[in-house]
Amino acid sequence: MIKLKNKYFNILTIINKKYSKMAEHSNVIHLNYKEFDAKYNELKQQGKPFAVLFTGDNVPGTTDSWCGDCVRAHPVIQSTVIPKCAELHIPFLEVLVGLREEWKTPTHLIRNHPDLMLTNIPTLLLNEKGKFTKKLVEGQILNKSLLEDFFELDD
Repeated sequence: MIKLKNKYFNILTIINKKYSKMAEHSNVIHLNYKEFDAKYNELKQQGKPFAVLFTGDNVPGTTDSWCGDCVRAHPVIQSTVIPKCAELHIPFLEVLVGLREEWKTPTHLIRNHPDLMLTNIPTLLLNEKGKFTKKLVEGQILNKSLLEDFFELDD
């Protein structure tokens, strides 16, 4: 019985290390875009800061997004953004917007959300006191200086 538990633990450890460093931080919340509004309203009402990343879903059967810019931003999100959110004790929402065809639909919920009106992914937003105050889009997420400014929270 113990051997099975150890094997199970080892498998989970390998999976976590390889595919989901985000899982190491308890402040990370994974959502699909249809779940976003409920969580957004809950966090907005609390009035505390939180960060949101809108990104493309993985291509079925792979561990990579269909969105090339999202793939390029992923290491920065993992190594910089998520740890910084953890350090600041603010929630980080990763919101999957769907596959390419779904995201490109003009009536997509996130494209038409009155507080967002997004046109590009990846998009990283910071919400402070119930309003989105900062935004980085596509290649801006890779810019170290812009990321540092992004996490300068208003008091």
